[in-house]
Amino acid sequence: MEHIEEKTLELYVLGYLENTEERADIEKHLNECKGCQASYQEIADYYTEVEDMHEQRLKTTPQALTVRRMVTRFQTFQETLSPRNIKPTLPARFMFFVLRHPAVSSVCFTAIVFASLILGTIDFKSKDTNPEYARAKDEFLVVYNKSGEELWRKHIGIGYGLENLRDQEPSLDPDEYLQTVDVDGDGKKEVIAIFGMLSKWQPKNVIYCYTSDGDERWTYRFNRQMIFGNNIFDDTYQFGKFLVGDFDRNGSFEIIAVIHHGGWYPTAITKVDATEGKLINEYWHCGSIHALTNRDLDNDGIEEIIATGQNNGFNLASVLVLDPRNFQGHSPAPEEYTPKDISIGTENFYLLINRTDLKKYASHPRNRARGLSFTSDTALIVCVTEEIDRTEYVLLYFFSPKLQCLMVDGEDKFATLHNKYVADGKLSKKLDEQYYEELRQGVQYWDGERFVAYPTKNKNYLNLTRQKTLP
Repeated sequence: MEHIEEKTLELYVLGYLENTEERADIEKHLNECKGCQASYQEIADYYTEVEDMHEQRLKTTPQALTVRRMVTRFQTFQETLSPRNIKPTLPARFMFFVLRHPAVSSVCFTAIVFASLILGTIDFKSKDTNPEYARAKDEFLVVYNKSGEELWRKHIGIGYGLENLRDQEPSLDPDEYLQTVDVDGDGKKEVIAIFGMLSKWQPKNVIYCYTSDGDERWTYRFNRQMIFGNNIFDDTYQFGKFLVGDFDRNGSFEIIAVIHHGGWYPTAITKVDATEGKLINEYWHCGSIHALTNRDLDNDGIEEIIATGQNNGFNLASVLVLDPRNFQGHSPAPEEYTPKDISIGTENFYLLINRTDLKKYASHPRNRARGLSFTSDTALIVCVTEEIDRTEYVLLYFFSPKLQCLMVDGEDKFATLHNKYVADGKLSKKLDEQYYEELRQGVQYWDGERFVAYPTKNKNYLNLTRQKTLP
């Protein structure tokens, strides 16, 4: 349902829409749309407040009331100006009031001039109009300054609210779909947003950048028709999460965004210029991406992009690390999961994590690398799950900054279930140190040609660094 433009709604409140059919359409829409009802009420309350203020002043100025009765109500505004060309700014609202109430305005003008002479000596601080943070709230994107004052809002639609989104995905962080950042260094923060997680929002394949005033600065739209093996994927993609920052420390901000096909496979990680909204790089993954973050793992000043998910080709949980300066190509995959006309990937690291013995009872065809966090000494913790009867049982994999697996441990729920299955005779391996050690040793590393059992970087990435082709 398309919403009524604010300027049209304001003219309706003021009584300047003479076309009875248009007024009837607006009234019908207001009865059906809560978002437009809220906007209508906000505008109506504004003018009611202005009317009340001036009526109070007229009570103390009876001669102005006498003059007002002699003035004919203004009715021909539409003959001189087109309503659709009027932007509902504060000066425009003031003009509307003067035209409708000339006598009152003349009295108020004298009062305003007198007040300005007095107040001109007082130093008032102007309202801070620089966005500091934004929130999804009651179907609206709402932007605030650092004092928590609302600057502007845009109606997005049903389900757009922090609690609604967390009901869909409890681990969802607001920064993954909505951020404020000064993308061009002018001192004013822009707002970056995606709405792909909303079932009724269209289009889902767009990144939006709004100025500090709420105007649309740019949009980036992702369109692809991909072929993986013999499977053709239509152009149905949606952005799921993103990062914003100067990851390669070159003075320019980039957006690293995850976009997946409607069925969660395949997935692309894109790099978009945050100033102009232009695509820089993309990397294709033959599976899902569940978590995304950035961290300078080797203290070289470059913040690597780290992602966890699952590789559908190998039916295993996966972890990958990308250099933000030049990531491209596709993830390791069997032939039937390899994208057509896309070169092999240039990941720093690509890891596969083996399944546990619970897989024989699992309700999902593969384990999945879900969460992603760090310890105080930058050790990486990856949360890997096995799903049984719609419940996920969690193992924690601890990695050094060089992606060496240090240890594996199971959460209590995993241990309880595993021990029960052993007691019931469903499993034979006891949950002891040897069990976790075998899982640790089972981590596989992609060397650019094959998977090996020891930590190593991708040869294709190492070739880039040797050839000095990275910025």
